[in-house]
Amino acid sequence: LVDDTLWIRFRPTSTVPPNTSLPLDCGEESIAITLNGTANSVGAPSANSPQSFCQTSNPTIADLLATGGAGASIRWYENMTGGEALEESASLAADTYYASQVLGECEGTARTSVVVTLSSPPTLATVGGDQTINANGTTNSLGGNPPDMGTGLWSVVSGGTGIFSDPSANNSTFTHSTGNSIVLRWTISNPPCDPSSDDLTVTVEGGVEPCVPPPDPPTAASPQNFCAGATVTDLGATGTPGANIVWYA
Repeated sequence: LVDDTLWIRFRPTSTVPPNTSLPLDCGEESIAITLNGTANSVGAPSANSPQSFCQTSNPTIADLLATGGAGASIRWYENMTGGEALEESASLAADTYYASQVLGECEGTARTSVVVTLSSPPTLATVGGDQTINANGTTNSLGGNPPDMGTGLWSVVSGGTGIFSDPSANNSTFTHSTGNSIVLRWTISNPPCDPSSDDLTVTVEGGVEPCVPPPDPPTAASPQNFCAGATVTDLGATGTPGANIVWYA
């Protein structure tokens, strides 16, 4: 085998005609056969490792990802060398798998290793009951459950703003800033599995919700003089059109 060319030498012969004592010698000839390639010329495919899956998604060999050359197909094995190619429907285990690529009729001998990790779904999230607080007040513990699997995080879903004492603590508290019916969410995550979450509502009572931006202060004459028996309603002040005037001692 020289330069991907296979040379074959042969000696053609002819059947000896009847009544002929010597065989016919036709001499030697050679032919050249050019090979299209060898398995060793097909490189290993590329693949990211590790590749992670959620156990509850029941991943199979078909879910593994590897990239070969243009037009190549991928075969997966349990061993670095030898063995039978795995069926695409075979279930994945937390193990190492090996990918080769096939170009045309040639399968490469080089294989790429991929470590597979399987994750359990996160703990089912639960929270305490809804709570009622005063404006700018702070709740009791929000009552999220501690995760056995995954990590937790509090967030504001809708209805206002505020500050968690510790967003990653299941027993965090929440201090109100704006809004009067605020939905809070406790989410437990363990990627690549889908997260689990549960919500509660914080209702705010009392106080005047601050405006953003606040209105200009009203104008008023000072001093204002009254006869005995006057009340707060007798005070005079002018605010922005449509505004109500609130007096404080």
